Amino acid sequence: MNNLNYFAKVSNHYKKLPTYFETDLQIAYILCKDIINVICKDAFKISTIDNADIIKINSDKKLAPIDVILSIKKLSNILKDIFVYSDDDYINLKDSCRDSLEIVVSWYLYKYYNVDDYKIEIEKYYKDNDNDLKIADMNDLIKLGWDVNRYLSEGATLNYETIEDLTPEHDAVNDEYLKVISENPENRRVLLNRDNKMVGLWSFLQLYDEWFQKAKEGKLFDSELNTKMIPPLIAGTYNLYFVIIAHNVKYDKINAFRKLFFSLIKSIESFALEGIFFNEICTLAYSESGKALCKSIGLKYHTDHIDHGEIYCGNMKELLEKPLCKDFNLVKSLYKQNTKTSE
Repeated sequence: MNNLNYFAKVSNHYKKLPTYFETDLQIAYILCKDIINVICKDAFKISTIDNADIIKINSDKKLAPIDVILSIKKLSNILKDIFVYSDDDYINLKDSCRDSLEIVVSWYLYKYYNVDDYKIEIEKYYKDNDNDLKIADMNDLIKLGWDVNRYLSEGATLNYETIEDLTPEHDAVNDEYLKVISENPENRRVLLNRDNKMVGLWSFLQLYDEWFQKAKEGKLFDSELNTKMIPPLIAGTYNLYFVIIAHNVKYDKINAFRKLFFSLIKSIESFALEGIFFNEICTLAYSESGKALCKSIGLKYHTDHIDHGEIYCGNMKELLEKPLCKDFNLVKSLYKQNTKTSE
């Protein structure tokens, strides 16, 4: 099977949808969008069907069934209009997606492929289950025998695995960044698999205003990052630049993302307990999946980067009010108290 990763992802996501349709419509939205994107890419070799009146199946160039074409168009129209995450915005998703999604996924799993032929392969593909993925900080990595060079090397490998058309200018792999990591170990977490290989990562930096504004204007390259741009983290309020949040596509998207995201919020909580708060957030979304991720956590498009990608911005207080943060009451209370104290 040439595209087991696509097939397994659709199969795995679709199994989880009934639960998320009832319990977490934000996650249901992410799953639905990912399913349609994967099917379009695999079966039709297209990234979007907005202007496609006729869709030809990739394997033998015959036309897709008309009910599949219409269902994909309907799903695409619904999904592309939903960006604000509240229950009201998901009415169309819950009420209109299910029938169309069933038509498309059933065709993909049972006609384009035959799901029964690949059960063993799927089980092998997802041999690393949720319990095999663990979050590690820099101290944990040192105990495993890692050093900064290995962290940087595995991070670079992950970058090129997860980001299409990545260029050296956007990849912070240089001697100066080694110093940045060494002096800011608390600003990053790694997702490890059972073999202690890096399969996910997030990192951010607090930047002086001059450099943060440059990042917001889309004029900062990650290869420029150095210690002179970064104030020491003492009690106070800072602006936050996300360097990366990503994970290997082999691993379950929702669970891997949640582990990374929840560890990020726990880190933000730990900083807040020390009197360290973050105000504005800025990041460069290099790929389409990166842009979707930014929207899923409430960041909004700000401008294009001068070289490649788009700049997304937001603020920490708004991010903490998103449904994904509903159980993090302590950090939300700390930020509310800090706001009152500052007024």
